Amino acid sequence: MQELDLELHRLGIPAKTRHNEVAPGQFELAPIFKEANVSSDNNQMMMALIKQIAQKHDFVALLHEKPFAGINGSGKHTNWSMADNTGINMLEPGNEPQQNMRFLATVAMVCEAVHRHAGPLRAAIASAGNDHRLGANEAPPSIISVFLGDTINAIFEAIREGKTYTPSGDSLLDLGAKQLSQLLKDNTDRNRTSPFAFTGNKFEFRAVGSSASVSFPTAILNAAVADVMTESNSLIEKDLAAGKSIDDALLAITKKWATSAEPCIFNGDGYSEDWVKEADKRGLLNLKNSASALRILADTKQMAFLSEQGIMSSPELEMRYNVLLERYITLREIEFTTLQDMIQQNVLPCAIDYKLKLGQVIANQKAVGLECSVEVEIYKKLNFAMESLSSQLNIFKNGFDSLDHDEQKRAETIAETLYPLSEELGEHCANLEGLIPDNVWSLPKYYEMLHNK
Repeated sequence: MQELDLELHRLGIPAKTRHNEVAPGQFELAPIFKEANVSSDNNQMMMALIKQIAQKHDFVALLHEKPFAGINGSGKHTNWSMADNTGINMLEPGNEPQQNMRFLATVAMVCEAVHRHAGPLRAAIASAGNDHRLGANEAPPSIISVFLGDTINAIFEAIREGKTYTPSGDSLLDLGAKQLSQLLKDNTDRNRTSPFAFTGNKFEFRAVGSSASVSFPTAILNAAVADVMTESNSLIEKDLAAGKSIDDALLAITKKWATSAEPCIFNGDGYSEDWVKEADKRGLLNLKNSASALRILADTKQMAFLSEQGIMSSPELEMRYNVLLERYITLREIEFTTLQDMIQQNVLPCAIDYKLKLGQVIANQKAVGLECSVEVEIYKKLNFAMESLSSQLNIFKNGFDSLDHDEQKRAETIAETLYPLSEELGEHCANLEGLIPDNVWSLPKYYEMLHNK
């Protein structure tokens, strides 16, 4: 990490955060913010350096979003803010955010942008690796929503109802230890279950995959906000021409977008089943896999805001859709082929080998009249696990071999049918891994890979 930091500084990429993360062998690194275009390039160089320096020290850096099941995966937080032409951050709330009309109008516009263009934003983070990660272990869910924190949410609520917001005073953190100094609670919080959260003076798009380029999601977000801002500018100019003050015009636009975007503003637990049901009631998209998400890129109506602003033409979007869809299919098919090979070349042969040894032990004990109920019980469990795995493998093979040639249909079958089957196969393999002794099992065991034994 120290060498990586040094090499990044040599390239003019200063990193502010370096620390261990939750999973074994997982680390976090955060470059200091710059203009989006430069930051995107820096992020690409950073990933290349991570891999190079890891190899130099006989490590392999895994940028995969979910290399291990059941523990935290890896992702990127695209910290996004916006400055005016004088360098002032338009998302800086100040000491009295309820009176900062430019700030409130900007936040409302961003909320409307996310609500209006949730589909393209979800498509921009779609990948085979990210499908493993989204929705668990600190990764946000696939439903695109905005977290504002209690204070801004309350201000928006008052604006919608035409009321005046009255601050309720600073709340304190209860640390459960009265002898410690009292600390003010951050009213923005850090809701890790939200894909798009306001955090102080910026938004964090928290659903980008760890192996992804941040450029495409950032471009979509910029375009989405520009789309709403262009419309807002026209409305504000009309209000000013009609004699309204700038504050009244900004208040009107804040109320308009805070009301329109209300369905996608959610401050609760994004992992809960209640939110899935509530999001459905609110009419929010829940594109659970990349196959369904990438389809948005081929929807000319939903992607029109890009071509209308001269950012991407229809042929460019079609090309990107085709490339990303083909990449998704290829990566999944590599995973599936590898899984089948591991089962046929390693898992089942190990099980057969152990079954043979166990059967010999049972036969020997019976030959001398000894009790062998324990060995028989293990043998039965082993046999059942093998039969279950073999049966599931045949179903999986048949589905894999009969995939449609149409790429969209192929991707959807992979995502909705084969991927769940592959997870079931993994569970059967894990069951056998737990039954078969180390000296018979030919693959690295899960805990060995995690803890580098």
